[in-house]
Amino acid sequence: MTQTLEHGKTIAQKYGKLRGVGGGIFMCPPLHNQLMVIGGASSSGKSALLQSCPDAYIFNTDLSGVTTPTYRATMWPGFDTEGNPAEGANPGEQDSYEDKELSDQQGFPVHLKRVKATWNAFLEQKKILEQMADDNDPARPKIIVIDTLTTCIRMCKPWVTEYFGKQTFGELHGQQAWGTIYDHLLDFGIELHSKGYGVCYVVHFGDKIEGEGEHRRYIENVPTISDKLWNRIYPVCSFVAVVEVRRESFQEDVAVKNLDGTPKLLGNGKPRTRRESGTRPVHYLTFEHIDQRNAAKRRVAFTSDLKLSSRDAWTQLEDEYSKARNRMIQPEGEPA
Repeated sequence: MTQTLEHGKTIAQKYGKLRGVGGGIFMCPPLHNQLMVIGGASSSGKSALLQSCPDAYIFNTDLSGVTTPTYRATMWPGFDTEGNPAEGANPGEQDSYEDKELSDQQGFPVHLKRVKATWNAFLEQKKILEQMADDNDPARPKIIVIDTLTTCIRMCKPWVTEYFGKQTFGELHGQQAWGTIYDHLLDFGIELHSKGYGVCYVVHFGDKIEGEGEHRRYIENVPTISDKLWNRIYPVCSFVAVVEVRRESFQEDVAVKNLDGTPKLLGNGKPRTRRESGTRPVHYLTFEHIDQRNAAKRRVAFTSDLKLSSRDAWTQLEDEYSKARNRMIQPEGEPA
């Protein structure tokens, strides 16, 4: 849409020397280019959602395995078949080894190198990502995922102890030490975002009880990290949502099989079926509960509940967000 005036200049023209951008798609970046928080209870599907993103590089601070066989993201570190934290390596590289039980998508052997998953090791990975952005490397990922913030806090305790030149965390001034960790984790995401990456903090959400006696109250879906860390991260994020599991009823016809696994047929040759019903878990991305405390965030008129696909959840989410984004940029009924 072209903006025309009867006289004078547009704002962008008026401040042309400042190289600012006025309106349009530039003011509403795609989802993969935002600072965001994806929260949820344990085993709610938040990691599965982000592991389905083909353009994601996941800092696997939880040292957890993939949650779905259809994962598409890249994780660091991964694991060898014995469960040791490992990263990819080239054949012949120092300390590398061939994991004979693994093969890549082309069927070739996989070479790995064991790693120590310390916070300093994650900082080295961050430096590589920043250099890739500086070099405009076309092979760099689009979005960096920190999964999860809870384990980052634990991993930062040895780092902050070294930072202040002490031998143990207990020697530090508590308020100063925790404040340094919280500021550092905020800077970690902001610095990557300033290089052009989207950044997603994964946060455990849970229920808690506040107060005592008649002032006691039960609160659903709140971050389990410190309020001081949450109050640093939340204001700078532009997308905050929760993944949750709901049980839904179903009825479906399933094929009846013989003992050897072949379909059992009717007299007319058609497969025999039987009706099955019950409930099954379904994953949703939702703003419903956290909206009540003004904790949800999205810059576009995005749906309050999105039923997530079991195979391509991230692509589905990004498509829905793009549609909402386009509606904001080009409202219905307005000429292009």
